[in-house]
Amino acid sequence: MKSASLLALTLSLPAFANDVLLDFYKLDKEQIADQYKRAIQACNSKPAKDATACKTTADQHRQQALHTASAERDHGLGCRSSCGRVDAVKHGEVAGKDGTAGAVVGGVAGAVVGRQLAGDSSASTKNVATAAGAIGGALLGKKIAEDSGKHQAWTVSYTLYDGNKGSAEFAKEPGLKAGDKIEVKGGKPSKR
Repeated sequence: MKSASLLALTLSLPAFANDVLLDFYKLDKEQIADQYKRAIQACNSKPAKDATACKTTADQHRQQALHTASAERDHGLGCRSSCGRVDAVKHGEVAGKDGTAGAVVGGVAGAVVGRQLAGDSSASTKNVATAAGAIGGALLGKKIAEDSGKHQAWTVSYTLYDGNKGSAEFAKEPGLKAGDKIEVKGGKPSKR
């Protein structure tokens, strides 16, 4: 009877080409089946009097896991464009701003310093010193601006149940890991 009702439920679900939600559901069921198989193998290695209770417990865990997976699938149908799963969480240093403003300010400051250092030299020497100061100042200003903007961040990439992919950056550890079920609000995923 259970298989007939599951078949009816499966047939009543909306049909979507390349359905990410149902792909996740199938993956969940495969993982549950693998875990159940390993549990039964472990039960079979126990003495006969303990094996029966072990198998009963394994079956209860499998049923609960299947119920949870079905509930996740059903919930996901209602929030396909905002619910999904985490693909990866990466932590590292993120580059700062592009440094254009730093290059401009550094270039002007470098030109002024270069001109001053040329002192009473000829006009061509002052021009060369001004140009060299501007180039050196621009490069140094750009590098300083880029380095000052670097920061530590966590980048969470995810796949929504409608198939769209996204990512979000967090300044603090987001408390998410690959495979976590999420809901995205305001561009930020959070665990459900």
